[in-house]
Amino acid sequence: MILLAVLVLVSLGTVMVYSASGILSQLRQGDGFFYLKRQLLHLLLGMGTLLFSIKLNPRGWAKLAYPFMALSLTLLLLVLLPSVGVQKGVARRWLATPLFSFQPSELAKLASVIFMAYILARKGERIRENPWKVAPLLMGVGGAVALILLEPDVGTALFLCLLVTMMLFLGGSRLSQLILVPVAISPALAVFLLRKGYVMERIEEFMGSLADPTRIGYQLEQSLIAFSRGGG
Repeated sequence: MILLAVLVLVSLGTVMVYSASGILSQLRQGDGFFYLKRQLLHLLLGMGTLLFSIKLNPRGWAKLAYPFMALSLTLLLLVLLPSVGVQKGVARRWLATPLFSFQPSELAKLASVIFMAYILARKGERIRENPWKVAPLLMGVGGAVALILLEPDVGTALFLCLLVTMMLFLGGSRLSQLILVPVAISPALAVFLLRKGYVMERIEEFMGSLADPTRIGYQLEQSLIAFSRGGG
């Protein structure tokens, strides 16, 4: 049933990609199927990864915990190098290959899940007995969060923090351990937000400033209009 749901969602998404990009693809690339072809290529890569994941024994994932986390951190470091990482706008989040570009932060999400699951499965009891023993566990994921903030990518960094908290909760950690995550990230996040003016602008905009809908409030303004019209 899960695979069926995945196939249905992927199929609908592919149709929507073509519907939304067909004309634009023809105008910009001279090929109405250009973006559809790219989507299908990514789909094939994703399906291959899915089939590999299904066939891999859980013990195989356990063996990959440390190497995958190390690879993830290495890629996050590489993306920050001006000669390696691809910058778009103010952010340097992408690594380019001859076939496609990707964000190492996406790999970091999966690596963090595998890494934490492995550690919690092996040392869960000891971690629950001593709240401070969760600190070394957070160092690997915390390193990923710090590197992602440097890109900068606040959304993914916050998502990883939420992911860590959820996994600690599911692993049976104490409330005091769950509190460690926001306490640890808050100072760095506060400094980051104060130094990045555009982040503060987005926060202020989200809090209700719609004074100029043609500038920073444009996206929110248009979203509200679409919502009021029922998505039309």
